[in-house]
Amino acid sequence: MGHQSHPLDEFDRSSGQCATDTAPKSAELGRLLDQLFVFGFQVRHARAEDVDALVDIVAHLADLRGQPTPDRVDVAAGCITTLTDGVVDDFALEPMSADGMTAFLAAVQQRLEVLRKAISLATLPLTWASQIQNLIAGIKNDLAMPAAYASALRGLTDLVGGGADDYELSDTARPRVVSRITSAARSSDTELTGVATTEGAVRRNLGQEDALRSRLLVTAAAQVALTDYRAEVDRDAALDSTVTAIDALLPGMPDATFQAAVTARAALIDALLAQDLRPAASRDVSAALPAVVLAYRLGVDESVFLARNAVRHPLFVKGRVHG
Repeated sequence: MGHQSHPLDEFDRSSGQCATDTAPKSAELGRLLDQLFVFGFQVRHARAEDVDALVDIVAHLADLRGQPTPDRVDVAAGCITTLTDGVVDDFALEPMSADGMTAFLAAVQQRLEVLRKAISLATLPLTWASQIQNLIAGIKNDLAMPAAYASALRGLTDLVGGGADDYELSDTARPRVVSRITSAARSSDTELTGVATTEGAVRRNLGQEDALRSRLLVTAAAQVALTDYRAEVDRDAALDSTVTAIDALLPGMPDATFQAAVTARAALIDALLAQDLRPAASRDVSAALPAVVLAYRLGVDESVFLARNAVRHPLFVKGRVHG
């Protein structure tokens, strides 16, 4: 049974669930600061043991202060993994007749072909794209075993999501790839014929397969979107595509998966919006200048300048530019 709440019902409540709980540390800091405050009134009459106590308190404060805060990107990545685990665990198929199984396999193979074409249009690095295409071809052999199919499909989406870092996909290319992946997640329409249109178990199982594939693709899109950006426009485009795709899938999710998805959504937003990408300076350039010159004048790296201004030709840049 899908979750019937509005997609944003749990947003605020779940935004920090994957992060380390900092309440105990805050309480301990408060207690130690109170002790320091009390000691301040006694300092004129301090004894040696009082000074030793003060040293211990300050040392304890320094130790607490030095504890690392969880990295937002690591938190978001962990939340995405948790969501992926839940999606795979949700997958199960009902028994079908022999004809129903044949119809089911044919429909899923058709959907995988749609996915293969979508990946080919994403213009990924050749080695990465080839690995994905080979994995899609191999998945077709696992369709008769639900657990094996779910694991194989997860392997595919992990390759799609993790490959962005493994193959050093640039931050400027990621919005396009994220858009392709989320579009593939929504492309589930296949023409059903014969038993697939009449046997209830087949239709329900196709719904289960659609939910598995679309949700896993969205987790892959989230992995691709999670990176350091140089331009606000690229960051916002990748984030918007991913969040929109998650929101579209939320209403049909079981409660536990719904909660994991909302938590991953919040963590992704937190991680990406923490990047301060606002231009420090802007200027109007009337006569074309090389990008390297303008980047130097604006005090930013040339690569950042090129990304922020979507420069087409780095030797001839003019108009409104941002540093």
